[in-house]
Amino acid sequence: MGEEEKLLYSLVKKKLKSYKENIQSKIINGEEIDINKFFSDINIDVSLYQNKIDKKIVVIKNQLPKIVGPNGKIYGPFKVGDIKILNNNFAEKLENTGIGKTVD
Repeated sequence: MGEEEKLLYSLVKKKLKSYKENIQSKIINGEEIDINKFFSDINIDVSLYQNKIDKKIVVIKNQLPKIVGPNGKIYGPFKVGDIKILNNNFAEKLENTGIGKTVD
C-alpha cells in the first residue's frame, strides 16, 4: 500500500470504530442515530489530510508512449480515456501539454 492508501485506511478505520461505539451508546441510551454526522466527519477529516497527499487524478486525453516522469520513474504507455493517479508535478505537466486533464 502507498502512503496515501495507508493514511486513508487509517482514517476510515478510526472513524468506523468511533462511529460503531457512538451507535452502540445511542442504542443503549435510546437516542436517535444520525448517519449524516459520520459522513460529515469523514469529509472534514479527508479535507484536513488532502494537503498531505501529493497526487492528482488525471484523465488521459491523448495517447502517449512510455515516458520518463519528472521523478525519473517510467510511466505509460497511456491510452485515451485512461484514469491515472499521479504526483502533482507530473499531473500538471500532462495537463499543461494537453495530454491529460486533472480532476478536482
